[in-house]
Amino acid sequence: MKQNWSEENNPKSSCLYERDIPAYCQGELSPPAVRRIEEHFNHCAICRNELKETGALLAKMKSGLDESVRRNFAARILQKIPPEEWEESSGKTSAQPGRFVKIVLSAAGLLLIISSLWLIGRLNNKQDSNAPVLKPVNQFVQTDEKNYADSQEVIKSALNWLSQTQEPAGYWDTVKWGGQKKYEVGLTGLALFSFIAQSQKNQGNFNDGTTLQNGLAFLIQQQNRTGLFGPDFAGAMYNHGIATTVLLEYYSLNQEEKLRMPIQKALSYIKETQKPSGGWGYTADVRESPNTVISFWPLQALSLASKSRLGGTGPDWPGLKPSLERGFNWFRQTCDLKGKPGYHRPFEFPYGSETLMAVGAFNYFYNMENQFAIPDEASRSFREELYQEANQLTGGINYYGWYFLTYALYAENSPRARQKKDEIINTLINTQNQTAIYAGSWEPADRWGEIGGRVYATALAALTLEVESRAPRLLQ
Repeated sequence: MKQNWSEENNPKSSCLYERDIPAYCQGELSPPAVRRIEEHFNHCAICRNELKETGALLAKMKSGLDESVRRNFAARILQKIPPEEWEESSGKTSAQPGRFVKIVLSAAGLLLIISSLWLIGRLNNKQDSNAPVLKPVNQFVQTDEKNYADSQEVIKSALNWLSQTQEPAGYWDTVKWGGQKKYEVGLTGLALFSFIAQSQKNQGNFNDGTTLQNGLAFLIQQQNRTGLFGPDFAGAMYNHGIATTVLLEYYSLNQEEKLRMPIQKALSYIKETQKPSGGWGYTADVRESPNTVISFWPLQALSLASKSRLGGTGPDWPGLKPSLERGFNWFRQTCDLKGKPGYHRPFEFPYGSETLMAVGAFNYFYNMENQFAIPDEASRSFREELYQEANQLTGGINYYGWYFLTYALYAENSPRARQKKDEIINTLINTQNQTAIYAGSWEPADRWGEIGGRVYATALAALTLEVESRAPRLLQ
């Protein structure tokens, strides 16, 4: 996603590492703690911003007075007081200050106390005053090491958090939870994916389907007369592609008649905005170059709509095959000989190659494998490249990349793929937040956390953990 972040639209989210930042700035952490928090700074924009503010604040407090003043502060203040402001006692100048002096000293003392209390409160007990108060949730997660079997309880905890934070109108308030409002439709869609997966498993009722139904109703209400879901802006195809895919996935399980027309309009919009080359860009402008990251979602929607394998009979969505074939052909042209896609073209990685490889592998295994035969040698090279990128991708938090990578590794299904998949799952199990109103969620600590916020992080983490139940249905 394009990073066009505005502080004005992003109330700060809390991060567990924030409490250690004052100690870090003052050199009070142990060497291991320093290494941990410095690694955390690499992928947590919240803490980087807090580090900058805390360092500036401490520097200002230290530099407000020069060293000589700090050593003789009281004496210098007293020297500045006019003689006539001292009270006379028995005709002699007394050491008792007059009314003006008392006011000055009292004000200085009060200012010092207030400043100290404010600093302590800011640095050690920081809490978002706008954070909503939620009902208590079940504490499924413990602090000790988890294993794979614990994932179902962690998923339930995540869905509890998402269910409780859904607004009555059916959406998730992304600004409230640290994201950007313009992506509200897409982020609501990501959250709904995880409820569809659980609905299909029939595990847990989560308000008897109210969360899912309210969310779907909200998405339909956001569709305009052109068929587009959400606002029209640079990045609108994220919202539209995700919302369309959610409706298709739900329809494949339930065939609700009320979804047919919104889906048809959404698919028509996807076909109409496809670039002449076959991909999609951030906007409908035909002059804009398509890119692989944004193109995945409309391709996924077309792929789901073109086959009945997800849930039975579905309507015959007309005219999809030409658009789908053009899209797949364009996607192939962005890949190098090993199958790794570039951003616009082969070998182009402006934001790194790891996430692109994960998206490309997901697209290949779930959408393209039956469309294009890959020679054995190329297939081996593709899988080897996937493992190498997987090692890079798991070096730091990346919820978006982990989601695609985990599903690709599930489909690849070799012993080392299963091992790497389980590493990601266990990492998510052991990093779920257990604190107060955040219990059940994940910290928005990756490169897109400032755009998607806590809803983005939690929805993708839950979807990743649901791989064992959701991936087989997608691979049918």
